[in-house]
Amino acid sequence: MQRCRTTLFAILLLALMAVPSGAVWAQDGLSASEQAALDSARRAIDHFFTLDTYTVEHTQALTQQIGISLGGQSLQIDQQIAQQGTTVTERQPDNRYDNIASHLDQTLTQTLSTAGQTIQSLTVEQTFEMIVLDDRAYLRVQVSDPALADFFPEGWQDVTSGAGAFPGMELYNIDQLLNMGSTAFSAEMFEILLSATIGAETLEPETLDGVPIARYRLTLDPAQAFSGANAQMLRAMFNEAATPFDVDALIELIFTDDDTTYVLTLWVDDEAGVLHGYEVALEMDITIPGSMITDPTLSGAEMSLAQDSVATLSLVDLNEPVEITAPPLGE
Repeated sequence: MQRCRTTLFAILLLALMAVPSGAVWAQDGLSASEQAALDSARRAIDHFFTLDTYTVEHTQALTQQIGISLGGQSLQIDQQIAQQGTTVTERQPDNRYDNIASHLDQTLTQTLSTAGQTIQSLTVEQTFEMIVLDDRAYLRVQVSDPALADFFPEGWQDVTSGAGAFPGMELYNIDQLLNMGSTAFSAEMFEILLSATIGAETLEPETLDGVPIARYRLTLDPAQAFSGANAQMLRAMFNEAATPFDVDALIELIFTDDDTTYVLTLWVDDEAGVLHGYEVALEMDITIPGSMITDPTLSGAEMSLAQDSVATLSLVDLNEPVEITAPPLGE
């Protein structure tokens, strides 16, 4: 169970990094060409936040190594996670949350080993579906392995007040997780991320439906990208009473470590000022000291986390009509 909780924490933290308008202004330390690339990215993001509806087609590839040392024994968890899915969003400026309908397929391959010997290897295929409608949230999880499926509730569940019925979700504050997907927060977070740009590169353009699409690669300062309001929101999404870490200390460690890198690449139609998608690449390699582990059953343990992730999000069906309906509970 402790291994599961650690893994879920790392996966969700990484997933949040894919969430990215603000006025254009000069940024210290950038050359004229870098500033021009950043300005183009900002204009496209500004347009994105004027949309009423849009669909995101997303993929993510994650490679992760978690090491745990306790009482002279060590355990290593090696896993690869491949995700692909679609999320339809209908912005609701008068509601707390936007309406969404999301479908995500995930394949997780995991190997547990100790002293160089494999003790367990498994592959799990899961489907996650979420609907948010009129500030109520619904979740359904389907697992291919019948033995694991017994751990999840059947059918759609109303998780507006919490998703503790789903293994691992007791770690999180569901209200804050939903809030992080809202338009207001996404715009604020994107602005902080762009303000953390320390380098900008114009890449070779691509063609989409016969239209030239510019590509801009922004290198971010991780510590600045997750400071201020971003850091507060990230911390608030965890239920600290159920989390086996000092959340504040762990977040600070991840985003101030010299080995953490954070790159944002955007696809932009400069002529129309339209954002067609973006890619988030995050790498980290940290050691988590025992002083940050608050779970007494892991007292004295030390952990390490090495992670490499690339998430790609394509924006389609901009301002197209959508219909999002509440699901039948339990089905």
